[in-house]
Amino acid sequence: MSQVILRAATLDDADRLLRWRNDTDAVRFSRSGRAVAAAEHRSWLSAALAGSSTRVWVAVDRGIPVGEVRLDLHGDEAEVDIAVDPASRGHGVASAMLADLQTSLDSLEVKRLVAHVHRDNVASRRLFTSARFQLAGEVGDFLILGWPM
Repeated sequence: MSQVILRAATLDDADRLLRWRNDTDAVRFSRSGRAVAAAEHRSWLSAALAGSSTRVWVAVDRGIPVGEVRLDLHGDEAEVDIAVDPASRGHGVASAMLADLQTSLDSLEVKRLVAHVHRDNVASRRLFTSARFQLAGEVGDFLILGWPM
């Protein structure tokens, strides 16, 4: 199991986050279904870091960035999105990131997390189910999983 710590993302993370975002599996299971151009990503990240409705963290394991977790805040509910460096998949990184996030929600005044998970993304379904997320609905090819229910 990984022992990750979450640190706030910065613009210096833009290339790394884009690489994780445009990984083949990430694109296949994303809601847009497309890769993102570098300029578009940098613009999005700049706005996200400057705004108040998005939080982005980089997960670091023994000094090496291994993943990213993002919250899009909507009142006391937040949509969670997780990306793991392909080289770090299968080592518990996503579970560690999600557990860390779940224990720090009080400081963000978030009462409920929601994840949109592609029904064919077995690893993400397993991740959120083991973290006690429950099915809250479906939209197209995506399951909406909520915690707590």
